[in-house]
Amino acid sequence: MVKRQLAESTAVEDRFLQSHADSVRQDVANIWAMRAGLELSVSAGYAIIIRELLETGAEKPVLQLCCDAAGDEIGHAQLCLDLAERIDGRKRAWPAPASLHVPN
Repeated sequence: MVKRQLAESTAVEDRFLQSHADSVRQDVANIWAMRAGLELSVSAGYAIIIRELLETGAEKPVLQLCCDAAGDEIGHAQLCLDLAERIDGRKRAWPAPASLHVPN
């Protein structure tokens, strides 16, 4: 039953996507691909925080939460990339993180 519901849901999504012009799907897919890079930047931000926490002797639970958050952002990047590929059908390379400025 669950597989059938998933198949029906996917078919509805595909019909919805196909009902839009190629240019619209391309624009939307590009936005999701850009979001993947932004998610990676957030992960990089967490990496900087983790380094600071390590240097200041933060406790293990705090470090673990921050490491988990960094990993979650990488997962979010993958979801964004998968969505972009689903929308326009183009295989995309793993993105570079968007620029991240960390003040001193």
